[in-house]
Amino acid sequence: KALDSNTIGSANTANGYDALQANTTGYNNSAVGHDALYNSTTGHKNTALGTYSLFYNTTGNDNVAIGNDALYSTQTGNYNTAIGVAAGSGTASNSFSNNVLVGYQTGYVLTTGSNNILLGYKAGNNLTSGANNIVLGYDIDAPSATSANTLTIGNLIFATGVDGTGTTLSSGNVGIGTTSPAYKLDVVSSTTTGGLGVTASSVTTGTGASMVFNGLTGGVGLK
Repeated sequence: KALDSNTIGSANTANGYDALQANTTGYNNSAVGHDALYNSTTGHKNTALGTYSLFYNTTGNDNVAIGNDALYSTQTGNYNTAIGVAAGSGTASNSFSNNVLVGYQTGYVLTTGSNNILLGYKAGNNLTSGANNIVLGYDIDAPSATSANTLTIGNLIFATGVDGTGTTLSSGNVGIGTTSPAYKLDVVSSTTTGGLGVTASSVTTGTGASMVFNGLTGGVGLK
């Protein structure tokens, strides 16, 4: 039954068979759907809309799961937003936090990976423990299951060292056509010619930029 175990939990809404069934002291939760927030005991300020959404959450707070099986496995994670069927479904007996997951099966096998932004059908559905990644596009994977601090847009634009917060600039590089950019801007052609690398942030001498050829790839660096 919905809210069957509730003791002093307050301001909860449960609509659906066994929704918030295990809640004891959790408060300000909303669960709509069969077994939504089923295992949550003391978690608070969670919103689960859809069958089995936030099913294994126990003490996690401030999560939003919209869609059947959304945020299904995470247990103690906080501040996740998942929109889409099986978005952030995750891997059993694991928890993650601070993810924004939008699209069918985004972040589908996450274990402990946190602070990710995944947008698009199956975006980043290979990530497990990878953290601080941005993946945008239809069926686009992160560079690896454990990638950290990367950007991937449509398998064309990539970045590493995406580590800035607030107004702090990230330390990494941006690549077009390469997943491992070596310059602040690294452009790699699919042919034997082309490619652009920018290796310095400014010119302080006033003499202009010098040109450097980048090995056998035919790339040009501005330095």
